Amino acid sequence: MYPPTLREITVEMSNLYSTQTKGKQLNLSMDELLTFYGIVIASGYSSVPRRHMYWSVDNDVHNESISGAMRRNRFDDIMASVHVVDNTKITDDPFFKVRPIFSELNHSYKIMPFHEWLSVDESMIPYYGQHGCKQFIKGKPIRFGYKVWSLASSSGYMYHMEPYCGSHTLLPETGLGQGPSVIIGLAEQAQVPQGCKFVHDNLFATLSLMDEMTKRGYGSSGTMRQNRLFDVPFTPRNAFMKLPRGTSEVLCQGEKLLVRWKDNNIVTVATNMEEKYTETSVKRWNRHRRAFDNVQQPKCISRYNEHMGGVDLHDLQVVTYAPITLFPSPVPKSAFYQALAVQVHYNTLVDKISQDADFLQAALASTITVDNFTARLFKIHQQVLEEGKAQSIVLGLNRSDYMLDQKNEGCPTLKQIEINTFAAGLAGLTSHTPHVHRHILKVAGCVEESQRILDNNSAAGLAEAIAKAWELYGSKRAIVMFLVEENQINIFDQRCIENELWKRNISTKRKRFRDVSKTGSLDPDRKLFVDGQEVAVVYFRNGYMPQNYQSEQDWQARLLMERSLAVKCPDIGTHLAGTKKVQQVLSQPGVLEKFFPEQPQVVEQIRSTFAGLYTLDMGPEGDKTIEMALRTPGLFVLKPQREGGGNNLYGAELQQVLQEVKGSEERMAYILMDKIHPTPVQNILLRRDAPLKISTCLCELGVFGTYVR
Repeated sequence: MYPPTLREITVEMSNLYSTQTKGKQLNLSMDELLTFYGIVIASGYSSVPRRHMYWSVDNDVHNESISGAMRRNRFDDIMASVHVVDNTKITDDPFFKVRPIFSELNHSYKIMPFHEWLSVDESMIPYYGQHGCKQFIKGKPIRFGYKVWSLASSSGYMYHMEPYCGSHTLLPETGLGQGPSVIIGLAEQAQVPQGCKFVHDNLFATLSLMDEMTKRGYGSSGTMRQNRLFDVPFTPRNAFMKLPRGTSEVLCQGEKLLVRWKDNNIVTVATNMEEKYTETSVKRWNRHRRAFDNVQQPKCISRYNEHMGGVDLHDLQVVTYAPITLFPSPVPKSAFYQALAVQVHYNTLVDKISQDADFLQAALASTITVDNFTARLFKIHQQVLEEGKAQSIVLGLNRSDYMLDQKNEGCPTLKQIEINTFAAGLAGLTSHTPHVHRHILKVAGCVEESQRILDNNSAAGLAEAIAKAWELYGSKRAIVMFLVEENQINIFDQRCIENELWKRNISTKRKRFRDVSKTGSLDPDRKLFVDGQEVAVVYFRNGYMPQNYQSEQDWQARLLMERSLAVKCPDIGTHLAGTKKVQQVLSQPGVLEKFFPEQPQVVEQIRSTFAGLYTLDMGPEGDKTIEMALRTPGLFVLKPQREGGGNNLYGAELQQVLQEVKGSEERMAYILMDKIHPTPVQNILLRRDAPLKISTCLCELGVFGTYVR
């Protein structure tokens, strides 16, 4: 997004500034400018007290990659001269010195088509020096710096940004006030097409803005401040606060819908995009019952919440990086190779389970009566079987996670946490960690230890399996489609796999459920087309949690893909094979033998990795499990049928939930597992917005497995 034109301007103006102020030519080239930028960026990751230390002869601060790229004196000359404007043509614009940067970036943002939903908000660029436009905004994560009016898609793509500089802000005055002027000004300058829908908070929203946006052909939805609702006959605030949670008031004014809703506090939203008032159901925590309640919520507020955070998402995409330990975690060699060896058998097991409809029916019979999400997935599975599978090619990308259990004296034993059959992540990022750990160990003087770190290129392994499925599909024009979330913060992990596919000359596209819903179709042969392109492989990186399905259209999109000729990764059977309930059923005596008859060694290899797993189905066995867990809650983990992390319950929470559900069928939505006791290790964690410090860490070992059948 840093356009070539801006680089050309920088080279030209920097050379001009050097001539004007020093009387000599700088002779800056484009390649030198890029090297200069690279050094500046690198200095943010490898900081030293003074920049000159990168060129020092002292080994503890010398940086070969920087000193070898450019001489120190040359770097200083460029640093003293770098400019993007002609200093002899100063204007009254407070951002005169950097105005071309904003102009060129805003122009380059337009290469992407406009999203249907657009978010407007204020951003902060951190700055702690002296400047007349520096702002302080209480309550913001970045409190000091430059305020920027920002227009972004709801998924976080920036379309236009305008720095705030009081009366000199380059946005047209509309006479409707500052907030509406910002919305309308950004729409005009970004040349937003009619039909787009703007969401914004109460800093911008007024009723006159809604009317103006309607005239201009835009949708508009925003939260409202009480002092901007003079003539709106809502119930007095104090009286409305006494009403039950979930209570709504609805008023119509022309084409505007005004909605007030009681949550923990009062939420008021005005919109010109709702033809009629509708409601949806959301979960809210009841602190008295210590459980979730279903609460009715106006659909317009639900849509507002869904699409408002685009600017914040853009900020996250700019600064967020994945957390990492600075040093590798120790794993006994025997346990490591045990995990590698058993992964082949887990691949076979998952594949066999996905094909066994009767087993899945029996294993999930209790779960689907109480867990709506699993029941909906199982319904798709049944529908695909009744219709007949269109595609016989099966692609599996699994990750089995383990911990080393030190519960008993002696050597730690390898115990499986879970097997992920859907959207198993971190193959991309972990492909780079061996290089990081080797480098840090060498810098720390641990050269011998650095040589023990094995290569790891899981991204290439997963891409190889996807490429094989694409090849078997048999159409070189067809693409691999990554089915991704609306708001994606793990994009770089996925990009590593995409890059590996591009190396093999395989085209990839990133689509969301709503893209498939709007532009997806099947031809008479059940080939899947999305946005006019034939899809050979659907690689699901989204769809493993209930909240991934925002509407009935999303569920229909999932069904469309499952019914299609495209190779699914995973298909619906493999998705169900990775549920917690199936994991628990597999631990029962005789079940593994069903899948590996006359292979006792394979059965033993798999079973040796099982931790204790217990049913919570209705009946004596489930009652016994609950009694055991309530008696010693510290020894167990309560697991719901959910993926994505952060769902398990421990200790007092486990005890409380079991007390609440022990007499009802709700308990069948969970399984109980022995708590694994890994040996803690000391390491240094590198995390966003956290200082480097030695921390106590618990380690997991994840082993990827792939198969194509």
